[in-house]
Amino acid sequence: RPPPAHVPPPPPAAGLALRFFHCQSARNPWVIHVDDDMVFPPHTLTALLAAFARDTRRVVGPVGRSRGNPRDRYRGYDSRPVAGPADVVLTKLLVLERDLCSRFFDHAPLVWAEVAAASVAYPLWNGEDIFMSLVANHEYGRKGNEAVPHLE
Repeated sequence: RPPPAHVPPPPPAAGLALRFFHCQSARNPWVIHVDDDMVFPPHTLTALLAAFARDTRRVVGPVGRSRGNPRDRYRGYDSRPVAGPADVVLTKLLVLERDLCSRFFDHAPLVWAEVAAASVAYPLWNGEDIFMSLVANHEYGRKGNEAVPHLE
């Protein structure tokens, strides 16, 4: 499916989610996000795309996290890295379907009050990768995200 013919200008409160805003207008159906401080060998992108190609209805990257005990310090979010199935894939390096970026903004109103309140102490939309991974879980009807740590 081609990208939308017209993507409106970014919302004034896009913050760190700006990457997902611009993702919507990508020409290709798959989009790779790379943080500007990531350095990796050339084979990493090939391996990332091969892992994603096995199932494109998920988010794939080298850094994953999973939900733990809801009584834990971070409301059940476990900050230790995981390999394999992961509730969350961090945006350090990841690949996803372009259309998922639009779904991010469709669901953003659900958490906007918390995002805005947190922006007093953190950058606006800090945690956008966590939310994107949860959007993928919801949109695809399963927890299918994958952390492939040997890519780093």
